[in-house]
Amino acid sequence: MVHRAVLEMGLIRLVTPHLCVDTVLDLGAGRLRDLGLDTLLLDVDCTLKRYRQPQLDAEIGAWIAGLRAAGFKLCLLSNG
Repeated sequence: MVHRAVLEMGLIRLVTPHLCVDTVLDLGAGRLRDLGLDTLLLDVDCTLKRYRQPQLDAEIGAWIAGLRAAGFKLCLLSNG
């Protein structure tokens, strides 16, 4: 059960997805800017790479590099 104070502070809304796409590659810098975003919180495991895959695909690495070059701030998270 979520503590009432957490709900009141809006933390649940902060970490709840507001958009679903087939792949992060669908989220180019222009689309992210159109959504008013300049910072992304990204899960590595099963989002940026496949389960048990030791490293990111080159396409994902290029996508990350492109966003960073466009001035986006990225925070990568992993529980693995």
